[in-house]
Amino acid sequence: SVHGPEAPASLRDMQTFVVTALQSTSPVAARTDLAATAQAVATGNARMTPAEQVEVYREQFWLRHIASLAEDFPTVKLFIGGAAPFAALSERYLAAHPPQAFRLEELGARMSEFLRADAETAGDSLLADCAAVEYGFIAALSAADPRPFDPTSLAGASEDALMRAKLVMQAPLRLVATEHPVHELRDAVRAGETPPRPPASKTHLAIFRSGIELRYFALEPAAFAVVEALLAGLPLDEACDRAIAGGADEAEIAGKLSQWFQWWTQWGWLERVVL
Repeated sequence: SVHGPEAPASLRDMQTFVVTALQSTSPVAARTDLAATAQAVATGNARMTPAEQVEVYREQFWLRHIASLAEDFPTVKLFIGGAAPFAALSERYLAAHPPQAFRLEELGARMSEFLRADAETAGDSLLADCAAVEYGFIAALSAADPRPFDPTSLAGASEDALMRAKLVMQAPLRLVATEHPVHELRDAVRAGETPPRPPASKTHLAIFRSGIELRYFALEPAAFAVVEALLAGLPLDEACDRAIAGGADEAEIAGKLSQWFQWWTQWGWLERVVL
């Protein structure tokens, strides 16, 4: 007797088939392995074959995710050359880093990393810079809400105690160091403009959300290094030491630290001080 194609033997096999089919860059009908299994799991109808029915979901996977990435990374889309090159980039990215979470906000988490490694984009650091800043805004927007800071927690603290304290920074704070002033490009692109490619100019950006409002500040490199170390969980004195070890000027940190601390408080970056 002649037997038709066999359906997956287990739920796990079925899930593997669905994931493989959806993430395929080729149509289901063009792959004999997928088309045969599709015939076993889909019924088909007068308008569509089983492979075509599965193909609908494969197309939606790519359309949905490419559209989401285009919305998240408009500066990358602009400087890579528009919709078609960006769609090709997105296909390569999704093949290398398929979705790992249900939230679309996390889809582009590795885009900057990918652009620095991808054979077609690795030579253009502007693209990776654009992705890093764009995702910094996404991460700040989707992070937990900042908590009110109680300044009385500092009452009576000596200067030495404060230097040994851990300054816990608010969840929406993100730091991004780039070779280009990408934040200016982002503002222009989102305003409907088509800015020219900028010259390289090292930028140390802090991105923060207050309520639903996203804000950013270009920081001095030494201040950036100290905040970066604080975000890593170091107490203030060790954060300063790490910044100095990384090349920051010790005299600059000593002279400006008090002012920086006032700014961090004023900008709402501090969640609490652990003495």
